[in-house]
Amino acid sequence: AVGAVAMPCPNGDRDCRQTGQSCRTDIDCKRPLVELGTELAVTFDGVKSTMNEENKEIFVNTLKDILAKTLEESKISLSSLELTQQALGYSFDYVELKLYLTARHRPGENDSRKNLNSIVQEYINNESFIVVLKIKQAAALIQTLYFISASEIYVGEGRTEKPTVVPT
Repeated sequence: AVGAVAMPCPNGDRDCRQTGQSCRTDIDCKRPLVELGTELAVTFDGVKSTMNEENKEIFVNTLKDILAKTLEESKISLSSLELTQQALGYSFDYVELKLYLTARHRPGENDSRKNLNSIVQEYINNESFIVVLKIKQAAALIQTLYFISASEIYVGEGRTEKPTVVPT
């Protein structure tokens, strides 16, 4: 139940929604903090090369901002997001990425354990257009052209190349 009374978080950390240095009582700060982590296979369509350091920073920071807001709705605090690997796709029009996310969640009395991978995958796959648009907007602010041809982003086990059909 949401209450007007706030109590201090025992960790003094961003493990739950904060008002000043206090957490709302609906977060249930007296319960133990659960660390979550997941690796994601991400395909970024429309780009023709891997990202340089500047483009990696734009990508990671923008995606982290987007996911932090999304995860907050599930009472999860995103701790970190790292781009751990990238490789140009076979058809040279997409990049395969490996991302590693860590987050914290303080389950309430009736909460089950949150599946970080499922929440992130569902959001990115359902909101691909918005995610790509926000990345492009962030890139435009510093006038980098890398993301201009980006068209789609999705989480899964990699892009499946269409087999070449041989006429019979």
